[in-house]
Amino acid sequence: MKSGYVAISTKIRAMYAGHLEIADYEQLLKKNSVGEICAYLKQSAEFKEALQNVNELNVHRGDLETSLEQIFKNHYSGLYNFADLQKKRMLRFIFMKEELDFLKRAVMYAMSEESETNLRIPYPGDAFFQQHTRIDLEAVKRAGSLSDIVEGCRDTPYYDILNRVSMNASDPATVLMLLDRYYFERLWRAKNRYVEKAGREAFTRYIGSDIDALNVLWIYRCKKYFKTSNEFIYTYIIPIYYHLSEADIAGMVDAQDLGACEQAIRNTTYAYLLDRTNGTAFMDGNYARKRYQAAKKAYQLHPLSMTEIFAFFDLKAIELANVKTIIEGIRYQVDPQTIRENIYIG
Repeated sequence: MKSGYVAISTKIRAMYAGHLEIADYEQLLKKNSVGEICAYLKQSAEFKEALQNVNELNVHRGDLETSLEQIFKNHYSGLYNFADLQKKRMLRFIFMKEELDFLKRAVMYAMSEESETNLRIPYPGDAFFQQHTRIDLEAVKRAGSLSDIVEGCRDTPYYDILNRVSMNASDPATVLMLLDRYYFERLWRAKNRYVEKAGREAFTRYIGSDIDALNVLWIYRCKKYFKTSNEFIYTYIIPIYYHLSEADIAGMVDAQDLGACEQAIRNTTYAYLLDRTNGTAFMDGNYARKRYQAAKKAYQLHPLSMTEIFAFFDLKAIELANVKTIIEGIRYQVDPQTIRENIYIG
């Protein structure tokens, strides 16, 4: 079965060869403007083509980020068009994540009045995205309420879930959680059909650990910030258990107070999520750091597999997020050390 991955793995390895190294990030952290960051990235073969029409002398942050997103799009569309039918069925979940990211930004904008600059259509002008999505992109971008977003998704697989949640959702966090739940439930079922048997255990471990960690994050947020009912928490967690058992989840959800919830978390393999949370770290940052490490390890240990493909795209997404964090930090003159603590490298 692995022989079917040789060509696609070769393409992935060639694309990853241009990734940013620690030394590159250190150079980026020394820059004083968005233009200087753009000029540095233009020297890299990975970024040169995407940035060839961007003038570093007057580049706007949003335009630079949009051009950088084009690299992710090019990698995805290239691999998708190259893959056989079975691999395409799994690759569509990476595309689904892009659709859901767009919908999440739309939900945040419509329900919490976030700045419209946070709601850009993924890959503006990208024919591949527009050809394959069934979301009414313009209708969703104009949406002023959750019901408007629901209508924009009428011809998509997301309509039913959004329509149900629109009846009683009062805050965007619950909508976002249900979209994540929908994604992982679909992905969990699909892996048993479309991931080859020899590589299924590694893929299950890679995805399952992520689901566990996201559930812990959700429970902790509900306990610490929202003071929501236990029934509410059970309704919205992802109903999939990997290293965590139902008893582990119950121990966190039914905990009498935040301290008891934290102790329940520390009794699991996800205790790292609480590292230094009483000091400078936040649980979300611990999650992101561990997710990067997991992606790097999976990419290295499982070549010629679906795990390699998903880990590659996770690493590229993290790289893009890192660069955006640096751009944002330098734009607002944030101390380089503070920026460094919020990017995931090494």
